Formats: sequence, C-alpha cells, structure tokens
Amino acid sequence: DGSWLTNYEEALAKAKAEDKVLLIEFHGSDWCPPCMKLNAEVLSQKAFKDYAADSLVLLNIDFPRKSPLSDEQRSHNEALAQKFGLQGVPMVVLLDAEGKELDRSVGFPRGGLDEFMEFVQSKSGE
Repeated sequence: DGSWLTNYEEALAKAKAEDKVLLIEFHGSDWCPPCMKLNAEVLSQKAFKDYAADSLVLLNIDFPRKSPLSDEQRSHNEALAQKFGLQGVPMVVLLDAEGKELDRSVGFPRGGLDEFMEFVQSKSGE
C-alpha cells in the first residue's frame, strides 16, 4: 500500500508474506539536507509511490534531532544502524524477502528520481 513501516521485524514479515523487496531508508528527517531532498524529490513522487505500492515494503528508520522518538524506537533504529553498518545518511538498503541484502545506496542519487527508480527496479526483478 506504499505506507512506511517503522518496525524491522514487521516489515520483513510483510515482505516475506507478499514476496516483495524490503526498502529501508536510514535518514535524519529534520536535520539532513540530502535526506530531505531524497524524500521530497524521490520518495514522495508519484512514480516511486506507485511502484512501491506494487513491489516494495517500505521501512522508515529515522534519526531526528528535533522531533522526539520513543526510547524503544530510538534503540530499534540504532540497533538496525549497527546491523547494516550505517555509513551515513541518507542510506537506502534493499533486502530480498528472506532478509538478504541485495544492494545499498548512500547519499542522494546523482540522477535523482530516474536513477533511484533504476536502482530499485534492477534489484526487485521487474
């Protein structure tokens, strides 16, 4: 349905049940300019949303500085950052339905929406 989940186990279970690719976005929603740009120019665009609704399960792992996160969510997000070796934000990781990493992209994609769509589609077997 194209909505962003915030729990890894739940997202992975959904990806498995629906046989979809899991896209994890690690970002700092309220302090990281490339993250804001990724959300505004790529992830909120119709082309991405339509594709995601059919082919992806979306997981939002945010590290905000101003808006509050529950302690539980914060430690969940930090554990995932460690699990995936977060190299900087934004970082997008694609996993198959079994939780195996397919690819990752760090930073804002140079080619914007088109390049990002290509990156995602090439890994999700479309």
